[in-house]
Amino acid sequence: MVYSIIALGFLAAWHFVYEGILAPSYRLKIRFKLFALRDRLRTLRMENPAQCGLVAFEILDESICWQMEHQHELTMPLVRASNKRYYSDPEFAKQVNERVAELNECRLNEYIEIRRGAGELFQDAAYSNSGGWLIFAVPTAFTFVFASKMAEVSGRLLGAPKSELNRMAHCAS
Repeated sequence: MVYSIIALGFLAAWHFVYEGILAPSYRLKIRFKLFALRDRLRTLRMENPAQCGLVAFEILDESICWQMEHQHELTMPLVRASNKRYYSDPEFAKQVNERVAELNECRLNEYIEIRRGAGELFQDAAYSNSGGWLIFAVPTAFTFVFASKMAEVSGRLLGAPKSELNRMAHCAS
């Protein structure tokens, strides 16, 4: 009984430190990086108006802004729910594929770099928001085993419509 109380006290302390101090600080760091990416994207659009279609810039800008606004909702359950929906809902998959095709139309190196950076920050946010569970073995193993799948899904989520991301984020939370 004493060990159970000590273990629960340790878990409560870990939860407080991680969720109250570490995760918010890391989310702020990610948010600042997203601001920098968004500024680079907008500058790139102004400097190269004819290089890429406006739609590609708008989709990526919308995605980056959504990530900044919904940092706390970027979790592994969101990734799982979106992946499940992508394969079970043909209309959603069609929307995502069309938007990803628009993103792929822009071949500017800096645009591709910004898009890749946004995907990596999405992954970082999902990992950090699920990091409170890292103290347990199963979620830790899950995170490392499915890292490549996470990269694929997070890249596809960049093309998801904002309204659908909002709906899934609220359902997955």
